Amino acid sequence: MPVCESLGLFTRLNGSDHWIAPNALVIRNIMLCPEVWVRRAPTGHGDKDAIEIGARDNILRGTVLHCDPGSRRLIGVVITIGHAAVVQACQVRDHSLIGIAAMVLNSVRLGHNRSVGANALVM
Repeated sequence: MPVCESLGLFTRLNGSDHWIAPNALVIRNIMLCPEVWVRRAPTGHGDKDAIEIGARDNILRGTVLHCDPGSRRLIGVVITIGHAAVVQACQVRDHSLIGIAAMVLNSVRLGHNRSVGANALVM
């Protein structure tokens, strides 16, 4: 994770077997659990509050993860977030899928085993 290390920011790696693309930007208060794949060009901003990315998650190209102050967010285990999706200040529970270019916005709580279709807007 050369981008994070060179900037001296606070991303934490929990466990092992992570793969983070060299051009991924994962900054501030973000924790990555074991076996997380962060693909090319996603952005995770834990600048307002903490974001925890669960074990065996797959964050695809162009995804944006962000949270608001006081809204620590958890992304459960075995989650796939599709290309160019926006996940803003929400909770995504285990075994869920967020489709390509979907937007899941503030205060949404996506339950276990749920899917959000491509280009969907969830508010």
